[in-house]
Amino acid sequence: MSMICMEAQASEHGTLIADKGSEMINRMHTSLLERNGILKVEYMEPFVQAACSVLERVSGGRAAPGPLGLMGATYPTACVNIAARVSGRLQGDVVYSMSSQTAQKLAELLTGMEAHGFGRLTGTGLVRLGDMIALETGNLLGTSGISCEIGRPTVFRGLNVEFSSASPALAVRVDTDAGQVDINLAVNNG
Repeated sequence: MSMICMEAQASEHGTLIADKGSEMINRMHTSLLERNGILKVEYMEPFVQAACSVLERVSGGRAAPGPLGLMGATYPTACVNIAARVSGRLQGDVVYSMSSQTAQKLAELLTGMEAHGFGRLTGTGLVRLGDMIALETGNLLGTSGISCEIGRPTVFRGLNVEFSSASPALAVRVDTDAGQVDINLAVNNG
């Protein structure tokens, strides 16, 4: 069973796709993305599945993915981001975006130490989180016959951050006990 819902609805930052009887709209969005060689919706599944699995282990609670969103090639992110390059059969970027509070909480859970603001401890914890998600995503993609490498994650933060990629991004918000994490995936079929 797919973790991602699909049906088209307008949103502030893009088009949401959800699976509630709107197969025609889903096919239109999917075919538009595939025709432009941008992204097949099913490529998002391993990224969401891996992130949810890792976030559940780290937070000790449930990680619930929301509906799939279609973003532009430039899209807003939260103030703390973990970005990694995707290469191989898929080429592009994946960005895991969250608030400072969520980042700090996840870093504390990973390191077992109390973080005071955004410092080395939080950055190290988030790089570790990114590595864990990348490893699990790579395994899921490999099991599906998609040979990809996900590079070493980079953590960056700032206010009013926008991320630009060569192609539009698909996005899924994941709710966890530690807070919300947005997964933004912009890859081309390489």
